[in-house]
Amino acid sequence: MICLNFIWNVNSFALVYVLTSGGPGGRTRLPMLFAYEEAFRYGQFGYAAAMGCVMVAVISVILACHLAGRLRGGGDR
Repeated sequence: MICLNFIWNVNSFALVYVLTSGGPGGRTRLPMLFAYEEAFRYGQFGYAAAMGCVMVAVISVILACHLAGRLRGGGDR
């Protein structure tokens, strides 16, 4: 359940984009929103794709560490 909540919160692009579009002064700019703007506002599709791949890798490493800790017995709930 924690893993799904983490993925959901990291990928909350639509909510932030519809409500604030990055907010006043970029205060609510998420990495996904930054990649979207780089691709579709500035035309940097390669850079945005690379940022997406890095985000997937980072999220995968964080979730793998979490799951490894739970399998060792660190999270007996």
